[in-house]
Amino acid sequence: MKFFRCLIWAILFFGVINPSFSQDYGPIKLKKQDIKYLKGKILTIPIYDAKMGFCKLFIDPSVFKDCKTDKKVQDEYNRRWDSAIKASTWDLTDHEFKYFDREKLEKDKDKTTMAMFFDHDFYNNWYAYLAIYEPVYAVVAVAPINGIDLANIQELKTLMNMLTYSLINTFSYYGDEAKGLYRGHEYVYRNFLNAFSDTIKSKVFLIPQFDKERKNFKKYNEKLSEYVKLNWKISKFEILPPAEYKKRVAEGRPNDYYLKDCKINTDNSIISYHYYAVMRTANDYMIHGFMADQYLTTGNIKYCEVYMERWFYKFMEKKKRDRYVWVTKPPKEVAKQAAPAPTSTTKSTPPPKQATPTKKTEPEKSTKSKK
Repeated sequence: MKFFRCLIWAILFFGVINPSFSQDYGPIKLKKQDIKYLKGKILTIPIYDAKMGFCKLFIDPSVFKDCKTDKKVQDEYNRRWDSAIKASTWDLTDHEFKYFDREKLEKDKDKTTMAMFFDHDFYNNWYAYLAIYEPVYAVVAVAPINGIDLANIQELKTLMNMLTYSLINTFSYYGDEAKGLYRGHEYVYRNFLNAFSDTIKSKVFLIPQFDKERKNFKKYNEKLSEYVKLNWKISKFEILPPAEYKKRVAEGRPNDYYLKDCKINTDNSIISYHYYAVMRTANDYMIHGFMADQYLTTGNIKYCEVYMERWFYKFMEKKKRDRYVWVTKPPKEVAKQAAPAPTSTTKSTPPPKQATPTKKTEPEKSTKSKK
């Protein structure tokens, strides 16, 4: 009987009470892919259909009230996507709008389709995904979309910027690997990032203070301010109260960049995770991204600075890399390449002294008398 009681408590602990064993949240995990798999693909965006789940959740049908026919609704929906993509950093593929069956694409090993689809995890966190189906099925990009409006051009542009960042990361499409994918490829993202990093000293990183939702928020604001003042070196910064922070981001100043907070729910109503996208305020071009716990910490700020600089470095040409002076600690492989050749510290041993010749000694004369 005692054994069964212990068993029941173990099940309750590991399956219910302890969230680390029961969570099933977050996006599909991405794996690195060969850049050659990206060539020849076409971004395929699902057509608008009011009956489809993502349309019900993320599109307000009233935006199409002036469209009298289904064709006009679809044309307006496509126009909004076209405008958003044109204004974003996406230039890795052409795009099209059509209905597709994901299972059939996988079965047929479709060679050209890069399908956009929307899905959620167990705790109703929604994500936009991009998937390829040849030579193998693989999800190659992801962006959280909780609360997004898929009929708003500005929000669609932000989504495409986040998917661009994710896709480039998956295919390691930077530096020497960033060859032209098709005729007319303009390298929008790479050119943006290089221009941004060239003038990073004049940029202003906007950091939000904590508000009353966090216990002892004044104490944590002081700690955050003290850390950033002592350690943030890559650019200028401003730490702003939440209301001022939102207002400043909305102004879209060309030298500002900020943290876009995407909340990810868990099975615990008290605990949530956050995906922070580092965005330029003027156009929401994405600079970097990272995961964090419920509240932004000094460790998150340190991580952001270190890995954002490493991300800049990946896109630099070799000449620029050779003369680049790091603000944060460079990765081991870079430090190893830049390190001078080791010099010998052992003292040279002098040549051995020649032995001084010794005098020849004559044999002793015999003291015996001759007979």
